[in-house]
Amino acid sequence: RNQSIVEYLEGEVDEVRKELGLSPRDEDQEDEPVAASQTELDEMLEDELGDLLMNVLFLTSVAKSQSKRSVSIQGAAKRAVAKLHRRCPYIFGTEKVESIEEARAVWQRVKLEEKEAKPRKR
Repeated sequence: RNQSIVEYLEGEVDEVRKELGLSPRDEDQEDEPVAASQTELDEMLEDELGDLLMNVLFLTSVAKSQSKRSVSIQGAAKRAVAKLHRRCPYIFGTEKVESIEEARAVWQRVKLEEKEAKPRKR
């Protein structure tokens, strides 16, 4: 089954939470009913974005307290922007894609290249 970008990113968040010894995100929230009006949808989206923001603040706090060097939201934001620029050359560069599947393939290819370029831990 093809994984959406959101599902991919949720998986990445779960991996970070696991590495920090935290439980995965709350799966029960995925079963919330869809609201009828645009206003209700907007409010639900803001609630979800608020939850995400709280997770970012919480994970930053935990990481900062467990790290020997400074961890910050600003540092994370800079890394996220740099990652998007590297992994989305079809948006920020000259590479062309014709479909979301091709975009996902480019993302995965660049991710693998980055992983292979990293020095191996012993």
